[in-house]
Amino acid sequence: MPSRLTNLLKALTWNDFPRANRPEPAPNATAHGAQIGVEIVNQGLGLDHPAGGGVHIRDSIHVDIRYRRDQSWVASWVFNRPQPYQDGLLAHEQGHYNLVALLGRDFFLALMRLKATTYPNAAAAQADLTAASTATPSKAQAVQDRYDAATQNGTNATQQARWLGFITTAFTMPLSPPQTAADGVSIKVPILAVLAQNGIVI
Repeated sequence: MPSRLTNLLKALTWNDFPRANRPEPAPNATAHGAQIGVEIVNQGLGLDHPAGGGVHIRDSIHVDIRYRRDQSWVASWVFNRPQPYQDGLLAHEQGHYNLVALLGRDFFLALMRLKATTYPNAAAAQADLTAASTATPSKAQAVQDRYDAATQNGTNATQQARWLGFITTAFTMPLSPPQTAADGVSIKVPILAVLAQNGIVI
């Protein structure tokens, strides 16, 4: 099967989150109301040795943005709060998913660029694969930690809007100069580049 990226786009609802009995915060206090589990899973990485010599990365890569229901929850008390609070918290959790999804997208695109390379040996190919993984998927937790710290787990409306703006930019702004993927779709600015342009270096 040709290389593919799956689950880049997922619209979360509260039905995706198991409910958890957590202590409700006192009036004017804050508490962690939800948590999401999401990870980048890559499968099918392999090498081909064509008859003409050299080594190629096999066109069988599958990068999946995997929602982990078993690592996700929402506190039952959240549904005692006004609808705007519930909506804001869900938007914050969606931000977590989207940040990891964008990292997964950028990782997949990096692998697709490597796939066009003819390597002299397997070690050289593996070195590039390792570097691609270190450059993007390995930073998922650090990105999410910065997001939570900056937005105070979604309670700082100004910072929350700022980070959602970063996500929108990474989903919609084409690279300059323009580049297109193999399927003809315009390649967008990597999320780590968007963050770096705004003084957030991971």
